[in-house]
Amino acid sequence: MTEPGSLGKRLADYRKRLGFASTAALAAHTGGRVSEAVLQNIESGRKLDISVAQLLEISWALGISPLLLLAPLESPHQTLDLAGIGDSLRAMTSADFDAWVRGTAPITVGRAPALLLRAEIDQVRTLVTELNDWHAADGARRQRELLDGTTHLASPFTDLDLLAQQQRQARIDRLCEDLADRVDLTWALRPWQSESP
Repeated sequence: MTEPGSLGKRLADYRKRLGFASTAALAAHTGGRVSEAVLQNIESGRKLDISVAQLLEISWALGISPLLLLAPLESPHQTLDLAGIGDSLRAMTSADFDAWVRGTAPITVGRAPALLLRAEIDQVRTLVTELNDWHAADGARRQRELLDGTTHLASPFTDLDLLAQQQRQARIDRLCEDLADRVDLTWALRPWQSESP
């Protein structure tokens, strides 16, 4: 059996809280990628090790972050209770684990490459946000133009909207320039330019 508060107990608790009356219902919601028997074995503590794929499928079906199953995040000072982990991880609090997995935990001395990698990933996340914001603003502008078709007058961005969009484009261009030599940016299409980065 697993310890109270462990992966199996968290799975059972979240399954019930999120409206899945049975493991059969949750298994069906995974599209059969995780069987009812596997879910029952996890919840009962008979299955202590699950694959990453199973963890992701179960979390996706529940509509929650996998972190909620891995650690007692609702009790931030409680230590990790997963089967098979070493003493270093077992001593980690769930709050520290959450920060570590999210990439926001302090970098220990002598880990400069890890710090550089974190900065790079942060830049990629910022780039994704900026591109999404640019597309949302551009879509809103196009929608306004369509809506004003009854007046036969285009409703362009206000000067402030236009300035904000130009500043966003400049930030995106700078991020792409900064990342271009380290990251494949073929996905970062910039519609205002004729070619991708």
